[in-house]
Amino acid sequence: MRKRGTLTLRAIKARALCRFKAPAFKRPVTQVVYIFIVLAACMIAALPASNFAARASFTFSARAAYAGELPASAYSEVVLPEAVSSEGVLSEAVSCEVVLPEAASCEVVLPEAVSCEVVLPEAVSCEGELPASASSEGVLSEAVSCEGVLSEAVSCEVVLPEAASSAESKKAVKVELKYVDGKYSLYRHGKPYYIKGAGIEFGNIANLASHGANSMRTWRTDSARSELDLAYENGLTVMMGLEVGRERLGFDYDDTASVRKQFEYLKGEVLKYKDHPALLAWGIGNELNLWYKNKKVWDAVNDVAKMIHEVDGNHLTTTMLSGIGKDEVDYIKGHCPDLDFISIQMYGDVINIEKRIGDAGWDGAYAVTEWGATGHWEVPRTEWNIPIEQTSSEKADVILERWEKAIYANKTHCLGSYVFFWAQKQERTPTWYGFFLETGEETEPTDVMQYVWTGRWPENRVPRMDSIFLDGKTRYDNIHLKSGQDYMLNVYSHDYDNDSLTLEVQIMPDIPEYYRGGGDHEQRPPTINKNEYDKYEPSQIIKAPAEEGPYRVFVYVRDGHNNAGTANIPFYVDK
Repeated sequence: MRKRGTLTLRAIKARALCRFKAPAFKRPVTQVVYIFIVLAACMIAALPASNFAARASFTFSARAAYAGELPASAYSEVVLPEAVSSEGVLSEAVSCEVVLPEAASCEVVLPEAVSCEVVLPEAVSCEGELPASASSEGVLSEAVSCEGVLSEAVSCEVVLPEAASSAESKKAVKVELKYVDGKYSLYRHGKPYYIKGAGIEFGNIANLASHGANSMRTWRTDSARSELDLAYENGLTVMMGLEVGRERLGFDYDDTASVRKQFEYLKGEVLKYKDHPALLAWGIGNELNLWYKNKKVWDAVNDVAKMIHEVDGNHLTTTMLSGIGKDEVDYIKGHCPDLDFISIQMYGDVINIEKRIGDAGWDGAYAVTEWGATGHWEVPRTEWNIPIEQTSSEKADVILERWEKAIYANKTHCLGSYVFFWAQKQERTPTWYGFFLETGEETEPTDVMQYVWTGRWPENRVPRMDSIFLDGKTRYDNIHLKSGQDYMLNVYSHDYDNDSLTLEVQIMPDIPEYYRGGGDHEQRPPTINKNEYDKYEPSQIIKAPAEEGPYRVFVYVRDGHNNAGTANIPFYVDK
């Protein structure tokens, strides 16, 4: 009877090591041929990953010594998954089939955190922490020796942990800030580095890279390891956010014990990730100046920046400001010498960023770490105090203008930027800030960012939203509808590529009680009516909801290529 067991050990690491004893062959020539074959196999295993068709290499810290003469049919087959990055530890399953002769003995040291499924024959004795039942999961000690008759085919599936990645074999990359010929610049690998990035928490990192970005920004370290690894695999750097307590959310910077506890936590996070090759800089806190009073927050920020420079000599420090004002700039200049540069976050007003910086008295380097669509606090409002959102095409137009006139225009002090937001986000509406829909389609701002980052428009463009009318009125006309009555909705759109378009119409209540400040999490209002049309037609009839109150009608025009144009009109239902 053959026993099947799943052996789970804990480890990660590193290099493929083969220890073997050459069997004693009767003919010397056989001995020479055997050794030649073994040496050739080891040379092949040592080749760089780029020599394999799958462009994959792996490290496996199992050591095996085999005693006894291997038959001519003995072989080992390793199947590498296609989606494996080069130069490092695999994070996917590796299937391994090994044919051993009878009466072979084997001593194996397995790495930790490796799960292995092995078929064992009867009469195999093992020394180690073997599970009580060969069919159940258990834990083996690091060194386990097994002697006995192995079945001719031993199958083993090895799964390395998610934390293992190709980046682990790499080292940190030195990043510096230099002032050369009247210009501030980042230098990475000793070469000038201009940030072309986006905020992307929970977004598609590979998609961001495919549009021509070279960097991404996070707000916290909750998923830092996976984000850094994915960024590295896709050729991006990371502005890693360190989440710092905000006064507006109740953090008290007069509470020295809480401040010290926060410092120790952040130090631990820095030590975890400081040597990752994708790391670009540390962003200490997000908009700590938003609705705050206690300037001791900047003392805490500088303490963290100083600590980073003591333990991490390769990366720069910054803090993200909501806008920029003279009050906090004066304090930062006097109390935060360990910040290498400041980061500014502005939306519609980013077009005036050079004036705002001048008025505040900042003359050093800066990055723009949030910018994009016009903020909901910067747009016209309905008479019932609801902000009026721009269409996806209007957002694309202003983003292009802001890049050309405000971001890229400053060649002497601006280190680059992170546009907001390379994902979907509910903030006032499901479409306001995110460049993607809830259903995954890209909107027109993604086209614009590819263009400014690479100089090339995408091969297939997002549909253009030209205009939208409800009951013959625009978004700015304070539209009132009667409960339960029908009204004409007109949606005008065209596609650059003449793709066939579809239309979706949704009605959603506007619930101010769900609103939050400073980008904090908001609850999405429910969709109360949805209609989908396989063929786009500009004119559709919608029925006003029965309940009195504020609503929006959303339209989505899709082209079948994962692109969509969006728009919405606010209206108020009267009884």
